[in-house]
Parts: sequence; structure tokens; C-alpha cells
Amino acid sequence: MMTPGRKITRSEIEELLPYRHPILMVDEVCSWCADEIVVKRHVDGADPNIDGHLIDGPKIMPGVLLIELVGQAAFLHGRLIGEGNSDPVVLGRCKARFIRPAMAGEYVFATVTKIGIAAGGAVHRGRVTIEGQLAAEIEIVSLRFRSRP
Repeated sequence: MMTPGRKITRSEIEELLPYRHPILMVDEVCSWCADEIVVKRHVDGADPNIDGHLIDGPKIMPGVLLIELVGQAAFLHGRLIGEGNSDPVVLGRCKARFIRPAMAGEYVFATVTKIGIAAGGAVHRGRVTIEGQLAAEIEIVSLRFRSRP
């Protein structure tokens, strides 16, 4: 377990999460403690997930990737506080409310808090902000993935 409160770099994140570009959503851990984690993501217009979305429209981050950001932050938080192992986690249920899009060039911050336990998993609430403005509220139930023998 790492020391709570300190920033976590991209290379440390890659050691803790089973994702890589272009699906790795967490660029940096800004802060974390036993109850919550705050992560940052730069919305890069050259990212294939952004570049291929609404090809004739504005360069925005798909809402489903904001959900993925919250899910990855929740998984990472479990690893940091010693609750999780490296077993993959899958989304069991999701409830999201989107308020504003995340545009290319912006920095997205997700504050994720564990709010409960579910059978075989956990419930987390994420508040996604951009420049201090609320962009999305997301609640997820994550479940440990166990492949069948």
C-alpha cells in the first residue's frame, strides 16, 4: 500500500491498472485517502477515442468514457488502500447524469467515493468536474470478474 495523500504518476498508475492507451483513462492521481480518490484526465483531440467520435462535429469525450474514468478511479482506489487485488473488475450497474461535455483540450477531474458494498463488489459515486464546473454525476456498481475454470 502506498502513502495516502501523495500524487501518483502515470507510470505508477500503469503498474496498478490493467489498462493501456487508448483505454487507460487516468493520467494522474491528484490526491487520495481512505475514503476517496481524485484523478485527472486530459481530453486530447488526437486520442482515437476522441478523434473518431462525432467526426463532423465538435471534439468531445464520449460520455461512456467519463463512466470508464470513474470505474478506473474506483478500481485504482481499491488497489491503493489495499482492498483490491489485480483481478479485473467489470461494471455491474451504472447510473449517470451528464451536464456538460468534456471538450478536447480540457482537463477532467473525477472525485470518486466508495459509498457502499454490493454482493461481490462495491458501489462508488463519482463527480466529474471541468474548470470547477460539474460535468457529470456517475454511480457505479463494480463486480470482481472471475473467469470460469
